[in-house]
Amino acid sequence: MPLHKTYIKKNKFEIANIVKQNSHLIDKQTLQNDDNKLELLHTVNGKVNELLSLWNEDNCPLLIEVLEKIQETNLFKIPSVLKVVLKRADVDSDFEIEDDETSEDDDVLKAWEESLKANFTEIIRYNEYVNEESKFGTHQGVKGLEFERVMVIIDDEESKGFMFSYDKLFGLKPLTSTDKKNLDEGKETGIDRTMRLFYVACSRAKESLAIVGYTDLPEELKKNVINNGWFGEEELEIIL
Repeated sequence: MPLHKTYIKKNKFEIANIVKQNSHLIDKQTLQNDDNKLELLHTVNGKVNELLSLWNEDNCPLLIEVLEKIQETNLFKIPSVLKVVLKRADVDSDFEIEDDETSEDDDVLKAWEESLKANFTEIIRYNEYVNEESKFGTHQGVKGLEFERVMVIIDDEESKGFMFSYDKLFGLKPLTSTDKKNLDEGKETGIDRTMRLFYVACSRAKESLAIVGYTDLPEELKKNVINNGWFGEEELEIIL
């Protein structure tokens, strides 16, 4: 990622610095032991250009293509698990894999193989997301932030946890026995937590707010939020 960023900026000095810090081909010991340092640097520079050629003419390679080029040029050391992935993909390679490097669980290797089908652009977007530079965020992650315009996406089927349930909050899913017991005892319920989460997400907007809810019961959802007094009928639209 840093190498790609400097390539886009055409910063050759920084490209050289990144390679010097990360490539075993020109680490301090290798340079000290090589009798023809200038030739070595020229060779490594050619390998760098070969790797970066994957992005020529606005191309965007797959991650497996980047990995294959790194293996081909030997520009950077490849982690053991990715060596195994390359072997499984029948990529020609000069490196040998030790017995203790082939012990990865098959599910792990399959996960790597699937992830390496991704386009490099997806890594760029993911990097922006984890560094909070993208236009997307989780309902929990935006707490304390403000934006002129906000769109809140609600889809219980895509949520990974069980602490919140918008379907229950909107009356589309019945309460569990535990929910009812907690209500009777005055304890916090998933509906309470979801209500606070909903407030956090919606209150991030300074000027305008749009809420998109995915459900199999759109008519019921519309009826319930109107009956609760949360929205007026003129504010709601069902798109099938």
